[in-house]
Amino acid sequence: MDRGLSKALGGDGNKQGKLAKSLERHAKESAERAAKEAVAGMKPAIMNSLHQTMREVMVPAYESATRQMFQQTSSTLEQGLAQISLNQANNAANASSSIAPTLQAMSAQLMKMSESI
Repeated sequence: MDRGLSKALGGDGNKQGKLAKSLERHAKESAERAAKEAVAGMKPAIMNSLHQTMREVMVPAYESATRQMFQQTSSTLEQGLAQISLNQANNAANASSSIAPTLQAMSAQLMKMSESI
């Protein structure tokens, strides 16, 4: 510490050390208090800004992405169902064309059987 300050305080080195420690402690406490007050003062503004960003940016983006995903899912499902329907129709047509000769042969055999009775 400065000698002039030391003389003005009227103290020796021990008192100066205590005063320095006391000033340091008070400065630290003041700085911590100021930091807490600054955080407390900024918190509402930060929270409002976050909520506004969520409402204006993130929620609409999420809704848009979800809508696109469901549209793609719906389109893929419709295409898949149409393909299944087409496959079933083709299978039914193939089955009826392969059954027709068998039915005709059976009918002919039944006719022969009925004639012989």
